[in-house]
Order: sequence, then structure tokens, then C-alpha cells
Amino acid sequence: MTVRTIPRGAVYRQDGKRLRELLVETRQRGYAINDEESRKGVRAIAVPIFSAGGAAYAVNLVVPPEEVTVDKLRRDMRQSLLRWKGNI
Repeated sequence: MTVRTIPRGAVYRQDGKRLRELLVETRQRGYAINDEESRKGVRAIAVPIFSAGGAAYAVNLVVPPEEVTVDKLRRDMRQSLLRWKGNI
């Protein structure tokens, strides 16, 4: 965990509503960004892939935060991932 991690106790026990809101926002956006929330020095973007059978998978791209900003992930790499997942 890092200082950016959503506190497990706060989210699950005291504020489950906020976790659900975050999941709805992520689903609506169609992608998720991890900005050093799971590990310092790791920034990532992921897009979902749904199979005909309903199973869900994800394509995840991990980058060094000192080289790639969150804005660049959203602007450039998200589009690349969305195009790439269409070929799977």
C-alpha cells in the first residue's frame, strides 16, 4: 500500500458507498488508472475485454511514472489500448 491507496477499512467498513461510486465511475469511463496506488513507482492503465460468454478480462499497460504522466495515459495510451483490445 502507498499513501495513494484507498484505505481498505475506510472504503469497505465505513464508506462502502464511495467504493461503489468509484467502481461505477470506472465502468462508465471504460478504463481504470492506477497512479501509484498499489505500489510506488508503478503507474498503469487498464481496459476491460468481455467475451461472448460474459467472462471479463483486462489489458493492462504499466509505465514508469517519472516518464509517463496520467494525462498521457488518458490521452494517448488509452486510445491505443482500446484499439488493441478490438483486435483480440
